[in-house]
Amino acid sequence: MKFFFTLFISIALMMPIQQVCAQGNGDTNTDNITEIINCDESQTLPAPSSIPPFTWSGTGVITLWFDDAWISQYTTAFPLMEKYGYKGAVAVAVKLVCYPQFMNWDQLRTLQNHGWETTAHTIMHNCDLGYYTTKITEHELAGSKQMIESHGLRADQFVMPCGYNGQQISSMFENQHPPIIETAKKYFKSYRSTHYLRLNSIPIIDPYNLNAFQLRNTTTDQDIQTMVNKTKTQHTWLIIVIHQIDDTNRPFSITQDKFVNMLNMIKASKLPVVLPSQVLAIKR
Repeated sequence: MKFFFTLFISIALMMPIQQVCAQGNGDTNTDNITEIINCDESQTLPAPSSIPPFTWSGTGVITLWFDDAWISQYTTAFPLMEKYGYKGAVAVAVKLVCYPQFMNWDQLRTLQNHGWETTAHTIMHNCDLGYYTTKITEHELAGSKQMIESHGLRADQFVMPCGYNGQQISSMFENQHPPIIETAKKYFKSYRSTHYLRLNSIPIIDPYNLNAFQLRNTTTDQDIQTMVNKTKTQHTWLIIVIHQIDDTNRPFSITQDKFVNMLNMIKASKLPVVLPSQVLAIKR
């Protein structure tokens, strides 16, 4: 099996660029993309520079974590966040890179070069837990880390497609559950879910049980303000998960106006916007 996985990775990296329409709604509808394409013409890729240290002063902190590497995160979110001086994290699903509506490797490296953190989001972005046998889980997690790093990007943290946490995974199976979190511990420094409306205590006690606040088309400005206020008063870590930024009104999309309103709320709160690695490095 190891031979076939290695062969799969090699073939994937040699594939020519193909134009395949991707119709995705956040983490809900990307399964029609079945091939991995190679659009990276870079020959020499320097190792990523170190993420600067963050000195925690005991306040709440916020991370803006973008899932799937949608192109609107690059064309819309990136320039807006530059104006505010904010850096974000992006979860990269390898099979989505370079397809229409998603970023390419050069764009991901541009974000990294501007201080963003890239994180792993599996190879095939499969949300079906029944897919994750022991062998496939190993390939999806180890392989995504290997392929992302081969393009000069970081892959220290892991984000599960559809955001299942450990309790949800275990509750869906009567017997042995897929070894997703156990495998993540072998290759990554953290595991992030999208457990709705949950904040994370600082310092982090269990880095493989990170909760997040996922924005949807139904999320109101008041919902966001409430979470920011709680973060400030409770001195916790708020992870805000963002997918598309557009006017499609898809389940996991938000408008540009809502995104700007969120940035203004964060600015008014005076809470620092930090990267996952910076919060995970905070010690007692």
